[in-house]
Amino acid sequence: MIKQCRVVIEQQHRRGVHVTDKGEQHRNTAWEKLNIDWLKCNVDVAFHNSIATISFGCCTRNSNGEFVKAQTMCQQSHMTILEGKTITLWEVIWFVESNRWKKSYI
Repeated sequence: MIKQCRVVIEQQHRRGVHVTDKGEQHRNTAWEKLNIDWLKCNVDVAFHNSIATISFGCCTRNSNGEFVKAQTMCQQSHMTILEGKTITLWEVIWFVESNRWKKSYI
């Protein structure tokens, strides 16, 4: 599963998502209406190197853009950006699966 998460993150970089040397992610995007019965889970991760912590969260919305559920977490660890994103994606996949959402975009 970790290898699959790493592949997804590398694919994001190829699609135009880039991270600055300060760990900031930049991408020009616009929300698009989802098909009925689908959910979209937006994810973000932050690196706090001075206290050896990463924090991450996700916010899930339905096909009308209405809030469904969110989650935040922190983990103490020195990680590379790729490792932090991989852990974050792993946690979000678990979050989606534990809510038994079958039609979800992450």
